[in-house]
Amino acid sequence: MPVVKSLKDAERVIQAKCKAILMEDVLPVARTIIQKQIQIDVYDSYTPTIYARRHKLDDDSSIRGKVERGRTLSIMNAARPSRRKLTWYGGAEMETEDDDDDDVDPDRLMQWIEFGLVENIFNNKDYPWMHPRPAFAHAQEKINTSLDIMAAVKKGLEKHFGGAPVT
Repeated sequence: MPVVKSLKDAERVIQAKCKAILMEDVLPVARTIIQKQIQIDVYDSYTPTIYARRHKLDDDSSIRGKVERGRTLSIMNAARPSRRKLTWYGGAEMETEDDDDDDVDPDRLMQWIEFGLVENIFNNKDYPWMHPRPAFAHAQEKINTSLDIMAAVKKGLEKHFGGAPVT
């Protein structure tokens, strides 16, 4: 345990330990809950017939965490829309955004899916991908009441604050 000489030092040490708990102990558990919910709300909602799924939404590297204000874990899905050439009716081609396009919001694809923000520009038909599939909202509900999250916090407190059991 570092020696602290002031209240400011103590605050800095505690915030660093809290950040470590959130990133090392809580994020992996939350990521698993989110991945399961993406499977249920997104991938199990329908089977695409005109494209192949990349399964980027439930990839560990896409579900990223960041600690804000020293105490809040924010999680986003950084999967990007795929780069594809679309052939429009009449034969015109259009290239979609690149996966590496820095101008694209990193969580835009998940927002499209979460809130149903994708319009059908091809015809007047209604498709499942046009409707909200709120995986993150449902995952948040589960995270808020998860005993696994509470166990991760407890484990982190014990690990980072001297090993005394937390009850």
